Amino acid sequence: SFGDDDIVMTEDNARYARVVRTCDMIDFSRLNFNKAMNLKPTYHVELESRYPMVEIGKLMTLEYGKGLPAPQRIEGKYPVLGSNGRIGTHNSFWVNGPTIIVGRTGSAGAITWEDEDCYPIDTTYHVQIVNNNILLRYVYYVFKRMDFSVLNNKMGVPCVNREDTYKLKIPLPPMDIQIQIVNECMRIDSAHDDAKNRIAKCRERIENIFRELESKSGGFRLPLGNVIYSVTDRVNTDELEPSEYVTTDTMLQRCEGIRPYTSELPAGTVIRFRKGDILLSNIRPYLKKLWLADFNGGCSPDVLVFRSRDEDMCATMFAYYAMRRDEFFDFVMQDVKGLKMPRGKREHILDYRIPVPVREEQQKFLDEVLSLENEIAEAMKRVESLSGKKESILKKYLQ
Repeated sequence: SFGDDDIVMTEDNARYARVVRTCDMIDFSRLNFNKAMNLKPTYHVELESRYPMVEIGKLMTLEYGKGLPAPQRIEGKYPVLGSNGRIGTHNSFWVNGPTIIVGRTGSAGAITWEDEDCYPIDTTYHVQIVNNNILLRYVYYVFKRMDFSVLNNKMGVPCVNREDTYKLKIPLPPMDIQIQIVNECMRIDSAHDDAKNRIAKCRERIENIFRELESKSGGFRLPLGNVIYSVTDRVNTDELEPSEYVTTDTMLQRCEGIRPYTSELPAGTVIRFRKGDILLSNIRPYLKKLWLADFNGGCSPDVLVFRSRDEDMCATMFAYYAMRRDEFFDFVMQDVKGLKMPRGKREHILDYRIPVPVREEQQKFLDEVLSLENEIAEAMKRVESLSGKKESILKKYLQ
């Protein structure tokens, strides 16, 4: 990357490549500058601070996790921690909480705080403080600010190198400064958790409303294909702006919408969609990429477009909420093509059955759901507004 603009890496390409700054690939210390680039970039992951910078290895140790294959786990009260957080429970623990979990392989460099006694598995490190002048929670917030994933010492499976990590330096401010940083960051965490919990409760309420509606219908269901159809209309990309183009990569997981398409549009024609249509990413359906279009546009071939056959019989928005449920995506995954990149089968998708109450009942459902969606949108704005505030706190006290 030659500029400061964010470069979006597709989910598939991210498995094999990463975006790096050009300046991290050039050695500017040489007197005779020959413009040679090192394909193993030198990253700068340390924080700047007015306080003493101390090597991580002099403040703490990173202890290896312990293998615990899923078949050997006995469900219990102790969380099992993988490289990216909790992955199950066990009836015994191995590490006392609270602790910090650092992803060693897999989600290499991911940082997780765990309050409880737990069982970190062998894809992780856990932090053991060996210096009384530093708070564990302060270390957590500093680690979250750093990018340990760049310490990958393998070309294949990502893996954080422990010895390289020990050589990194972090700021060691006085204890009272650490306490202020921790207190302010924890307040941000609390507000973030409150907003996330609000979102989760609203979504749970939407699911419960749908179940209530389902029970009123007496279990009667119709195939999706009876109420919606697959759109095949096409539009030339010359008629579209990049912001009006949707791909599987611009669709967000867990039905969370889309992000703007910023690349050059492909030449030729693409599937046309209208505001109010349902768009479903047909690559790896388990990622749950479903969107109710709020503008007219076009989409890539691996995005399916659906539209109501008769709005008086079944509103497209009602069908969308029927498809947003986990059971829909589980159904789609029951009959897919391909293993590494499974694709749903259109005819199978349209066989999924949904309750279709009278239009008046559908509207009552939608009115209540839209009210909850407004609450979700407000909570998501709150989450977004909190983004970056902890980084600002660290800068305020450390720089």
